Amino acid sequence: NTSESNRILSTPCDTIDEIDMDIDDEEIDVEDDGVL
Repeated sequence: NTSESNRILSTPCDTIDEIDMDIDDEEIDVEDDGVL
């Protein structure tokens, strides 16, 4: 049970990091569009 809980907790963290990266990329794209 402990190992399963650790896997469940570690997965969302990785997903959140990926989402943050995607959001940063989107924000940069929006800024570039605004400049153009």
